[in-house]
Amino acid sequence: MFSFFRQSLSVLLLFTLGVVPILPQTAPGTDHIVSIGDLHQSIRDAALTRQKNIAKIEKFLSTEPARDVLKTAKLNSVQVTHAISALSDEELSRLATQSEKIQNDVVAGDGGKQRLLKYAIIGAATTVLIWVILTHRAT
Repeated sequence: MFSFFRQSLSVLLLFTLGVVPILPQTAPGTDHIVSIGDLHQSIRDAALTRQKNIAKIEKFLSTEPARDVLKTAKLNSVQVTHAISALSDEELSRLATQSEKIQNDVVAGDGGKQRLLKYAIIGAATTVLIWVILTHRAT
């Protein structure tokens, strides 16, 4: 009985040492659907897009009419800037697009558009502040 056990163990060991190295080996990390390089590039692109959108909004808020409107509405520009950084990527993108559109309209526009700019700035700043207040109360 002991001899049979020993003989079976020897055959199993020889099989393991002889067959296992022949089996195809896959390198760790090569079986992913998305490569690590693609993932890093995607993260870099998202961060760059977010930074560009924040820069567009900050450029818009640094204009003279925007500063005047923020003063009139008694809004702290530091608080508005802080609230902007708390926005999601979708909200930030939408706000950046709107601010860029308004800024282009003002450059090409007349005095009536200046008034529109003031209302748009007040609306955007109020929306951001309300969103920040609601999200901080919820947490």
